[in-house]
Formats: sequence, structure tokens, C-alpha cells
Amino acid sequence: MMFALVLLVLPVTIAVCPQGMVYRQEFDRCYKFSSVAMPYSMAETDCINLGGHLVSIKNGYENAMLIETAQADRITLPFFIGLTTLGGGLWTWNDNTPVEYLNWASGQPSSGYQCAVSGSPSGIWSAKSCSDKKTYVCAAAPGSSPPTVCPPPPICPPQPACVECPTPAPCPAPPACPSCPTVPVCPAPRVCPTCPATPTCPSPTVIPGHCPSEWTYFASTDSCYKTLFGANFYEAEQSCQVAGSHLASIHSSAEDRFVAGMAKTGEAYTNPNSLTWIGLWQPGYPISIQWTWTDGTSLDYTAWAAGEPNNADGNEHCVQFYSDHEGTDPSKDPQFQKWNDYYCNDAMRAYVCKKPALH
Repeated sequence: MMFALVLLVLPVTIAVCPQGMVYRQEFDRCYKFSSVAMPYSMAETDCINLGGHLVSIKNGYENAMLIETAQADRITLPFFIGLTTLGGGLWTWNDNTPVEYLNWASGQPSSGYQCAVSGSPSGIWSAKSCSDKKTYVCAAAPGSSPPTVCPPPPICPPQPACVECPTPAPCPAPPACPSCPTVPVCPAPRVCPTCPATPTCPSPTVIPGHCPSEWTYFASTDSCYKTLFGANFYEAEQSCQVAGSHLASIHSSAEDRFVAGMAKTGEAYTNPNSLTWIGLWQPGYPISIQWTWTDGTSLDYTAWAAGEPNNADGNEHCVQFYSDHEGTDPSKDPQFQKWNDYYCNDAMRAYVCKKPALH
């Protein structure tokens, strides 16, 4: 008797994770274990920028895996997880999944604290202040991507206009131009067509920008700026966020000079901590060395000082701005109004916040 051996070849699906995250097949999720300690809101923002949230934990197996991996990666414990009461009085996951598993330590959660951490010896949870700086773990579904935002109706921005989106973006014609037909979707490659040359569309009325009290308007960016004092990078960014802003991003030499003018003392500096924080940093280090603005805008301009960034001692992942100069003559200081990577946990004399102007 002869037997035929039949081999079945099954397709293998390879999970794709956002850059900087690793896939765990047993949980069908992508994870990022961050060794950088920061306040809860900044940690959640970093996770959102990866297409996920601070980790929600579904069961004891996942909880144990997180602790084991964090310890293997030498992540300082405890770390932030996605459980919080910031949305109300109940403990909920940031990703809005149901709370089906809890692992609170005895006597926890403590009243008065709104953000959960997981720590040793075996992944026991406790409630901590959201302003504490902790390491953290992000989680995202395979194939997740950072959020994209389409131009909002009703104004179709100048060509090219539409960003790449998961679905075609609506691009109505300006309502002040009734002769221009409405374009239902942006055709490939998602670029809004311009209105016909005839009849000519009237220019919309431009309302001059203005700023709240104690903020300074800069017309070239249509933005408001404010200088504050005495904080490390994480504290400075959190302070800016409380004011509805972010640490300043800089996109031109003109804006570079403007920000310098906002923060300068006019005197020669001798201490590097007497300079100024701006919003450029490396949130994904060491997995990613990409420099990113905290406000999410593109890195389309840089003004690094000579030889920078150099990551001295392997710990320089935030950017200070040479808002003052060495010596009495700024023209003889090549670093004046340039950038330098520096230690995120060091307090700077000043930092500059930035937000869109009011109209």
C-alpha cells in the first residue's frame, strides 16, 4: 500500500507595528517600553502619536509579561499604565476598552490620586499623582498608524491641500464663492482642485490675529508666545499644555530670532542652565533617534550649533536655545541663537510656549 504525503502550506501573516514598537503574538498587540520618565499626560501623548494609548491590561498573563519585559529592558519601576480617573470618578482605560481585570495592591487605589502605575514585585498596581514623572508602556493594535487630520470644511486650502488620510477627505468649495462647484472628495493623490478662473472668487475677509493677555503675537506664524521661567523640559511642556499651548516649535530663521528676543536677558551668560528650552526632543530614544516637536508640527527647519547634536554622555535628548550670548559682542559668538541638545531633567532659566493666535 502506498501513501501520498500531502503538505498544506498555510499563509503566514506578519504583524506590522508602528515604528518603535514590538509585536507580542500571544496578545496580538504592539508594545513600547519607554525608559524615559515623564508626566502622565506627556506619556499618553507619546503613545497617541504612535497610534495607540498607554497600555490597558486584559488579564494576569499580560500583566506578568509587562513586568518581566520591563525588568529585562531595565525599565525603572513603577511605570504608568492606561488606567485613570481623569475622565470622571471611575477608573477607566484610556483606550475605552472595558475594565475586566484589576490588580490593585492592598489599600489601593489611594484617594486623591488619579493615575495608575504597575510595579514590583509582581505587577501590583497603585494610584499615583499624574504629575509624577514615571516610565511608561504604550500598546497599539497591529497595523495602527499615527492619527492623520484632514483639512476641515468648509474652506478648501490652497493646492496641494489634502493630507494622506485613511479615507478620502471632504473638500467643499468656499461658501463665499457660489460659482465654484463643490468637490465631494479629494481625487488621487488627494489634492484639492482649484476653483475655475472665471468667475473670480472674492478673497475672504481676514481677521487680524490677536493674543490673550501676557502673550505676544508674531504675524509671520500667526501665533502667540509667552516666556516662563524655571523648569526642566518635562515640567516646561506640561506648564505650556496647561495654558493650551506647547513648547515653541521654530520653522524659520525669522521665528528663531523672534523666540530669542522673547527669552533673552540681554546679558552674557556663563551657565548653560541660564538658557532657554524649546519644544524639540527625542521621545523615542533609544529605539528611535528622530527629533520631534512637542506640538506635532514638521521638522522643516533646524539651527543646530556647530557639532550639535552630539548626545554628550548619552543623555542629551531635549533642546536648549542659546537665547543669550557669551561675551559682550553677540556677533562674535557663533552659538548665539543656535540650538544644543541637553539633559531633559535639568532646569533652564526660561522656556517659551507657543499656540495659535485668536481670530
